[in-house]
Amino acid sequence: MGKLASLALSLLTGSLWRWPLALLRWITATPARAWAAIAILALAGTGLEYRLVRNYGAISHAAIAQLKAEQSQAKAIKALAELKYRILAHDAGQNYAALQAQGDARLAAYIADHRVRIAAPTHSASAAQGGNPAILANAAPDQLVATLTISEADLRVCDANYAYARAAFDWAQRIGE
Repeated sequence: MGKLASLALSLLTGSLWRWPLALLRWITATPARAWAAIAILALAGTGLEYRLVRNYGAISHAAIAQLKAEQSQAKAIKALAELKYRILAHDAGQNYAALQAQGDARLAAYIADHRVRIAAPTHSASAAQGGNPAILANAAPDQLVATLTISEADLRVCDANYAYARAAFDWAQRIGE
């Protein structure tokens, strides 16, 4: 606290400014001293600038080296990711081909299990409305029973779409892992 008070007192009395003002008066007393002071300040400024540039150069070289290292690391990571996704896409393509190959057998089994069997025509009210009496007899009272007829060509299109969608779903699941 004592030094701070001494500094404040020096500022108030002007004693702190005595030696810089005396130096300035001495330098400006002759033109040669003024030019010499300017030359010394210019040399000091040039030396400081050289030092800053040298430090900046070292810093920039280090930053460039770090940037190159990060770029090469990013390229390696990108190459690994592309390889992974290329392998996943190849596996998905094989899965799709396998599902398509199994499609005929799967479709034949589905058609055999769900083929509509036409019963002998009866003249009951349910038959007149298009209902199958055998199905309606087994249905619970709260169930809605409907008969749907789908052509085999539509079933083949649905099966091909199923194979594609299933392969895409499996591929998406593997990407998420």
